[in-house]
Amino acid sequence: MNGGALDRAPSSSLGSEPVLNEEQREALNAALSGRLSETGESVKLRGVPPPLAPAVKKQVGGEKKGGKLYHDHHLSRKTKGTGKAKKNGGGGKFTWGNLMDANEYLEDGVADEGDPNWDSEQEDLGSISLVEAKLVEIVAYKDAVVDILTEYFESGDAEEANQSIEELDQPTLLHFFVKKAITCSLDRHDKEREMISQLLSYMYNKTLSSSMVEKGFVAVLDALDDLVLDVPQAVEWVAYFTCRAVADDVLPPSFVSETGVFGSELVEQWHSLCTAYLSDPHFAERMSRVWGSRAGMDVTETKKSFEQCIKEFLSARDVGEVRRQVQSLAVPHFHHEFVKLTVLACFNDPNACMALVDMLSDLIATGDVNKSQTCTGLRRIASDLEQISLDYPNARTVFQQVIDAAYENQWIDGAEKESLASQGATESPSIFLLSTFKSECKTTIMEYFDSADPSEVECQLNQCGDPGLHSVFVKLLIQMAMDRNDRERELSSKLLNDLRQSSVLSEEHVSLGFTKLLSSAEDITLDIPDAPRFLTLFLGRAIVDEAVPPSFLSHLDEMKEKSLGHDIIHAARKLLAAKHAAERFTNCWHGYSTKETSRAISDAFVSMIKEYLLAKNFNELLKCLRDVGMPHYHHELVYQSVMQLLEDPSVEESVLELLAKLFICGEINVTQTLIGYKRLADGGDDLELDYIGAKERIKVIGDVFTMFGMLG
Repeated sequence: MNGGALDRAPSSSLGSEPVLNEEQREALNAALSGRLSETGESVKLRGVPPPLAPAVKKQVGGEKKGGKLYHDHHLSRKTKGTGKAKKNGGGGKFTWGNLMDANEYLEDGVADEGDPNWDSEQEDLGSISLVEAKLVEIVAYKDAVVDILTEYFESGDAEEANQSIEELDQPTLLHFFVKKAITCSLDRHDKEREMISQLLSYMYNKTLSSSMVEKGFVAVLDALDDLVLDVPQAVEWVAYFTCRAVADDVLPPSFVSETGVFGSELVEQWHSLCTAYLSDPHFAERMSRVWGSRAGMDVTETKKSFEQCIKEFLSARDVGEVRRQVQSLAVPHFHHEFVKLTVLACFNDPNACMALVDMLSDLIATGDVNKSQTCTGLRRIASDLEQISLDYPNARTVFQQVIDAAYENQWIDGAEKESLASQGATESPSIFLLSTFKSECKTTIMEYFDSADPSEVECQLNQCGDPGLHSVFVKLLIQMAMDRNDRERELSSKLLNDLRQSSVLSEEHVSLGFTKLLSSAEDITLDIPDAPRFLTLFLGRAIVDEAVPPSFLSHLDEMKEKSLGHDIIHAARKLLAAKHAAERFTNCWHGYSTKETSRAISDAFVSMIKEYLLAKNFNELLKCLRDVGMPHYHHELVYQSVMQLLEDPSVEESVLELLAKLFICGEINVTQTLIGYKRLADGGDDLELDYIGAKERIKVIGDVFTMFGMLG
């Protein structure tokens, strides 16, 4: 019998009825008559025998016929002996043992009415063959697998599913599990198919062996003719499962070619599809998202799917496609997020508001989105409307239009309408809040440029308590950095990455900040002529650092083609498409990395001092010092200058003259000079070991600093 027949076997056969009727039993016995002639008359068991209890004749030693030894079917063909256990022993080599010997259990004297253990209720069951027993075992296993998969689809707990399969303790039937897992998911949604792909990957090399996985996939291919009757896309989806398994290293890449063509037209189609998918150089990345990534299981991925669905609707105005995608995600408990994102899309494009409202009306009318989830989504918008208004000044007006339409279309009742309207009408001093936040941000950013400590910025943003303003911070940070040196620009790029990694800034905040910058690019260029180039580099660097997703560029296609923001996006795309783009954007600010160690900066100061002592070019040293842009570390410059003096007393006059010039022009302040001199004085004992008279000379230098007012 094939796998399809077993799938259709009723589970009720496990109860009181035999698997085969009398006519089928007679046909089966006739077919096995040749085999039975060797082992003797058929053996009758009471009920269903244990898996290890073979139907054998009492005498298992075999007999001579025509000079040949006709063995019992359990007798080893590679070893000597009869295959029976030792007399009164626990079993010899290659035997089952003697404790519960199957041959003794099957003796005629045991299974009769005179035996004290005889159960008269089992008499009606009659005899059952090994084939029937195996069929019963397979059917029971498949029923158990279906229950496990159903529970897994509800819980998503792969570890629990794996443990449940292990507890069935049927390692030789695991290929039925692979087949059942794939076929059960074909008539479900992408979410369930993604879950099965992940489950197979999780169980591989834990419970599933390579041979069982391959055998299971072959069984699925054998059943393709039946599967397409219920699932027309079965061939394509089985090809997806196969290639996904290859990408996850569950199946070897040679499986498709080695499996070959079985002669079935559907299998040929499967083979062609798999070959095409596997030949794609990026097939692994594509197959990892073949079922829509983790949409429906992961909150972030589900939100992205909703956003993409709404964006596609705005382009095509196809409600049917929206309905299909919403149904495929199979997250009815999360539809309030879909409602919220739809209303936010209304704020972003008021001209499309009524089209989006009509789309929601159709989904609610067909039951794809229920009214409870709709009310929840609208309440979330109403509670956040104060923050949303900072980004969309017309949000309150548009939201009132949405509420009116919701009431007219009977999404909400009169009480709900009044509640939402009262929340949406509450004004707040947003202008005062925004101006105060901007002022605090500027101070924080200036302090960060001096200290290069991102923890202070993180603390300030957390204290803000208003995530809706974070996009304003992103805009201010980049705008202030563009008007400064490469060091500040590198610090800004690094800060965005750090804040994204620590989840202080969300992907939406950073993206919205860049959107605001690109929208006002013309105005920024009036103050910073190089703003287009800087914005291009900032945007590309943010994408390389994964602070902004690559899809951000495609989301901004709706900007005016002749606008400066559109040109910046186009330039960023070209640079990102070039070879070694990641390395170029990483060093786009000329390598002023915030990861430079104090030793590297110290070496740079030493090089500047030595070059000055050779060329006496103060302007060149001043330029290099400003390019480094580390005024808070100029105490190291004072320290290294005095160290040069200690190493070579002949340059004492030049070094002291250099430090005096730097102090007069403001590059070295009193604080930095004090820190540098204190480091020298505290280390005088150690320096005395290397430079004789170092402590005395340091004291003299201190007197000179005091005379020039450098120590306050």
